[in-house]
Amino acid sequence: SLDVDEVLKEVVDKRTQFVEIPSGPGIFVSAGLPLIRVWPAADEEYDSSERREVHRAFVFGRERSFQQDIAFGFRQLSDIALKGLSPGINDPTTAMQAMDRIEAVLIALSSKELPRRVQEREVDGRKILVKVRYSTFEELVGLAFDQVRRAAFTSGQVAVLERLIEILDRAMRVNISAERQSSLWARIFTVARLCPQQISDPEDAVNLMLRAVESVYGLSMKQRVTINEDLDRLLELSEDLDDNGRIREAIEDARTKVR
Repeated sequence: SLDVDEVLKEVVDKRTQFVEIPSGPGIFVSAGLPLIRVWPAADEEYDSSERREVHRAFVFGRERSFQQDIAFGFRQLSDIALKGLSPGINDPTTAMQAMDRIEAVLIALSSKELPRRVQEREVDGRKILVKVRYSTFEELVGLAFDQVRRAAFTSGQVAVLERLIEILDRAMRVNISAERQSSLWARIFTVARLCPQQISDPEDAVNLMLRAVESVYGLSMKQRVTINEDLDRLLELSEDLDDNGRIREAIEDARTKVR
């Protein structure tokens, strides 16, 4: 964990404009790496007392904790889902139960603002830019779902892929910022894009692609106008499927809502 205010109190002087803390909560820190970078450099070397105070602002441990590290929770839930999808265990029900908990966190995040990596702080009446390696929403969504998606395709778990699209769609309807919706839609699009090549049953591939296209309606109107290229790509990929008429119809219907 990290006390940014305590760090700034110790390192900022009258010349300081920018402070970077390259290792945020949950990041592994190797011995010898810098904890803080200050620009311009301080007029004088920090003495041992100042260094001790800076070090006290950081709490290190051998293992990660949940104190300030939301990514750790996503990592653990994703690991449970991955174990359920592994060939040796083959327990998709457990995988989907872990995904249910990920959905609950994504819904809860809709009313929360994540800490920004670049912030403006006031120290002794002066404005200082501070950059801290916090986890972004894009990173959290990728951590939660990207490996699960790959494992579901590898193991042929169509039900897990259906649940994945459903979770992303529902999260997209409550996380209405453009940045968050882009992250969520990108994962839905990836599932749909891979279906024609990686799903052995063409009917399953068509149904997954249809479900992905339906999720367009969960996007805000501002976001919908940016996805025509994605819809074009899905239409092109569906040409190799025998029953692509339903996909074409769904995409054309979605376009009328996009325009």
